[in-house]
Amino acid sequence: MPLSAIFFDVGQTLCFADFPAILAPLHRRGIFPSEELWKDTLRATKPILDQEHSQSALHAPDRSFWQMYYDHLLAALGLPTEGDSPEALANLALRDELTHLVRQSAHWNKPPIGTLAVLQRLGERYKLGVISNADGHIEAMLRQCGLADCFLNFTDSGLTGMEKPDPRIFQIALERMGCPAEESLYVGDIYSVDYQGATAVGMKAVIMDAAGVYRDTSYPRIESLLQLEGWLETHNF
Repeated sequence: MPLSAIFFDVGQTLCFADFPAILAPLHRRGIFPSEELWKDTLRATKPILDQEHSQSALHAPDRSFWQMYYDHLLAALGLPTEGDSPEALANLALRDELTHLVRQSAHWNKPPIGTLAVLQRLGERYKLGVISNADGHIEAMLRQCGLADCFLNFTDSGLTGMEKPDPRIFQIALERMGCPAEESLYVGDIYSVDYQGATAVGMKAVIMDAAGVYRDTSYPRIESLLQLEGWLETHNF
């Protein structure tokens, strides 16, 4: 069946983090993690999340991933969160502050150069929508970035009350678009959350793998939005 709709995740897919905003608690301590350390930590933690999901019918919510992510990042910075020492407890509080900040839609407001142009070209051929684990404000953030007009609808977990990979959030988005699953593609950054969540309801899917987490796998993947148009052509979409 020909493809008629493309749905996108937002964070680490269409837009990337405002590091001064999400890492402000570390910056106040004079600690400035590099972008490469950020990516290294993604490469370490996303496979753990995928493995945990493969062993349980109950998928961890978005908050759990970011807590795990910051446990690893803080350990790499010499700020371990394990144990009950005053230092570890202080680091736990720091982790929770970082987790709170990273889950705010307003802090994922950095679309790569060329994003708008790609979306406009895709919008000439496909209906475009958003499915995001967010805080109820993803549309407002995309509007601030100048991207919102590219999309026909926005399905935000903060408003639906369910998070990917729950099949219901994908089904809601498909119903809003009026498009069958088999004619739809989902683009997101985590295999067990985005790829498996979408394909479980019959959608096609490709992983946005900007950090190179899945380079050594056979999963369908691209490393930038600019690569999506070529990927669609090679897959006869």
